[in-house]
Amino acid sequence: MDRYRSIGINDPLGSVTLRQASALERRLAHLGIQTFVACKHTEPLVEEAVSQIVKMNAERLYALSLAPLYTRTGTGTRLVV
Repeated sequence: MDRYRSIGINDPLGSVTLRQASALERRLAHLGIQTFVACKHTEPLVEEAVSQIVKMNAERLYALSLAPLYTRTGTGTRLVV
């Protein structure tokens, strides 16, 4: 992260992820769908997103993993059906 900060970028993956979530939410606004970003190792953490969703009393939850690859120790640790 320090390398990115040295060139004026705080977190390129994080900012791209937030822009994607925002664009998706705008696209789905007519359906009343909200988006939440949840990351395994950086903020916003999964636990924070889940807490927000629980406070909303959400009736349905759709998950879209934007991880660049699948591994049992990476994305596989968060996939619960």
